Amino acid sequence: MASLAELAAANTQLSNAAISHLQRLVGSWALPCDLAFADLLLYAPVDSDATSFVVLGHIRSSTGPTSHSGDPVGRIVASSARPMVQRCLMDGLRFESPMAEQVSSETLDTTVLEGQSNSNWTRSVMVDHVPVRHDGEIIAVLTREGEAGLTRIHSGLEREYRELFQRFAVMVEEGTFPLGRPEKLGEFREPRVGDGVMVLDRERRIEFASPNAVSALHRLGVQAELIGRGLDSIGIDDAVVRRALETRLSTITEIDHSDDLSVVLRCHPLLAKGRSTGVLVLTRDVSELRSRERLLVSKDATIREIHHRVKNNLQTIQSLLQLQSRRLTSSEAKNAVAQSARRIGSIAIVHETLATDATDEGDFDSVVGGGG
Repeated sequence: MASLAELAAANTQLSNAAISHLQRLVGSWALPCDLAFADLLLYAPVDSDATSFVVLGHIRSSTGPTSHSGDPVGRIVASSARPMVQRCLMDGLRFESPMAEQVSSETLDTTVLEGQSNSNWTRSVMVDHVPVRHDGEIIAVLTREGEAGLTRIHSGLEREYRELFQRFAVMVEEGTFPLGRPEKLGEFREPRVGDGVMVLDRERRIEFASPNAVSALHRLGVQAELIGRGLDSIGIDDAVVRRALETRLSTITEIDHSDDLSVVLRCHPLLAKGRSTGVLVLTRDVSELRSRERLLVSKDATIREIHHRVKNNLQTIQSLLQLQSRRLTSSEAKNAVAQSARRIGSIAIVHETLATDATDEGDFDSVVGGGG
């Protein structure tokens, strides 16, 4: 499977800078995709007239059903088949439109088609078209494609998430998303939408908090009403939020309530018309993860102590053999005992290395030389 850069180089006239921007977009679009409750696709024009498009990227939401059970990446699509994509690219405007598509029931997501018996039928897909801007030019079109025929009622949580997606769509349209290089903290999975979401306004007051976010804050000892309050007013340092607003970069921090409770906050600034309009905060309870890390550190320390004690015992045995060798009169016996002492010394060096080196690796030459 060709990479995005390879597909773009082979099928489009995009510059290296534009391709790099699209790569960063695809590398960052898991968050808006989960907020969209639908698939996201990235279309780039094959030629300057946009008579056809190549699909450079596709991602499925972890929060909703997919409208593409197959892999559309690399597919060439004529503008006559997707005229709204062409219109979005040419006009540079964001809009939503329905799309009818003739499909086989065998190729669709079964979560969408449950109860359908037709072998071939027409489905209706609602498509949000978002122009992707880079350096003032429209270089591609991002589409949000979700089933329009679902009969379920959207919950308040889903409506809130979809509104958040629209705020990210504005950033894509204005060329401010993806953001710059994010802050890093530890080697663990980044918080996702399902872990907990809060939305703060530009004054750092909480406008919305998902149930999982509320639960995470409860574990930190926050029992107060959240809406309309700032994090600092409920006992949580909001420096990470202020950094996100000031730098317009994604920031992260870990809040430790006790030795057993830790919550990670990942903050994404929300921008519009060159101004920060708020902050999206993702929360994740990492208490269990930190507990396992402490357990591993404790076990590692125990193993090192065992290696250290084994090394001491082996060195004691080596010393006893060397003393015994001096009392022997037979040269053959002396050589045999001395050789045994050297071997035990080499084994002791191995255990000494394992007791002091965090990598569990040692230099073979130093072991052989030290044991000699």
